[in-house]
Amino acid sequence: IRCLKRSDGDLELLYSDTITEHMWIPFAKVSHNSLEETWRFATDPSVDVCARGAAVSGVIAMHHFHPERRGDAVAFVERLLSRTDCFPVDHLAGILCECADSRLTELKQKAREFAATINDDDEPFVMATGDDVLRAFRERPQKDFLSGRAHDVCGVNRNWQRWSEAPEKRKRQPVTPDWFKEHNELVVEVTKAASSRFKINDFHDAPSPVKEQYELALRLSRVIITSERMEHLEEYTNAHVAAWLLELPFKLAEAGLVREATEMGRVWANVTESANFLGDRAVILAEAALKEEAHEQFDEALRLLPDDVWIRIKVGDAHRALGELEEAETCYRHALTMSADDYDRAGVLERLMPMLEELGKRDEANALGADEDFRKKKRNLFRSGKIVQTTGEPPNPGSKIGRNDPRPCGSGKKYKKCHGR
Repeated sequence: IRCLKRSDGDLELLYSDTITEHMWIPFAKVSHNSLEETWRFATDPSVDVCARGAAVSGVIAMHHFHPERRGDAVAFVERLLSRTDCFPVDHLAGILCECADSRLTELKQKAREFAATINDDDEPFVMATGDDVLRAFRERPQKDFLSGRAHDVCGVNRNWQRWSEAPEKRKRQPVTPDWFKEHNELVVEVTKAASSRFKINDFHDAPSPVKEQYELALRLSRVIITSERMEHLEEYTNAHVAAWLLELPFKLAEAGLVREATEMGRVWANVTESANFLGDRAVILAEAALKEEAHEQFDEALRLLPDDVWIRIKVGDAHRALGELEEAETCYRHALTMSADDYDRAGVLERLMPMLEELGKRDEANALGADEDFRKKKRNLFRSGKIVQTTGEPPNPGSKIGRNDPRPCGSGKKYKKCHGR
């Protein structure tokens, strides 16, 4: 709880999506000993809503670990429903959907009553609607709750995202594309690979299994020939295929398969995630000490995407891997001037500041750190309303990053799905 009370920016850097996707688990296991403390945390408006939602999710799931506390979980949710100021209405709807997943059928009538009070036409709900609540209690619960939850308070469920992004299409079922049907066997293999994400071989990525995944990725590239097809593939499989593809070149390089790694970058940059594949390709070549080829890749990446912040950052990483620290510093400083939000700036500063110290420029590193602290404090004052903008320009809010916002790295993925590199 002490960690989760940190500022929104700290939470994003420390936990990212693990807040909503995993942080509920420790709450589920230990909340039975401290429900009142959990209640105070969950209803504290100064705490990030995603962190508070994780606490509530844990209480909802508590009875799976401590069956004798089932009644306490039900009472906790009923208490929340009587305090509609604790969470936005759509979050409360999401909480009830989770209760349905968790088989808390005692709340069915309360859920119906709550759903009846929601006018779904008033605004586009981001997390869940009244119809979602009713549907969740009508559907069968998940066979394996811990590994197959259909919902969570902060909208990880993909159907909710589609409904919130296009409310007029909520009832419409997507049609499976012909190409998807034609390559069903390949889709199954890719889904399995993307879902495992190297978990089996993390401790020792032997060349053989990694190369098999490389060959699978090449086969996939002959089918996924557009970014739209990639979106369809991820939508229908619910697997993070792009994240798997972005990790694979580095796994290949670690296994000594540098040529295969660079070929991955070349092939997939023409289909999707261009900035990431181009930038990562440069880093891989530099880390393999292939200086001339790395420089050629720098030039190509900067020529194709000169205004991409993360291309600049990764070119800086590649220069640094080659020991070209002054060139790396130039790239990082250029990227810093291009950075439009906290995530970009953090990506630059976490590289630039330690490198400046390595170059004996500790005063400059300290000055950058102090300047960033000042910017954050000023932005937080704007957010809280304690100071007012007087220039006629709207204050730069530091772009508080939502879980469903696009990654600034250019991947086109949402924060909760991106490769995170």
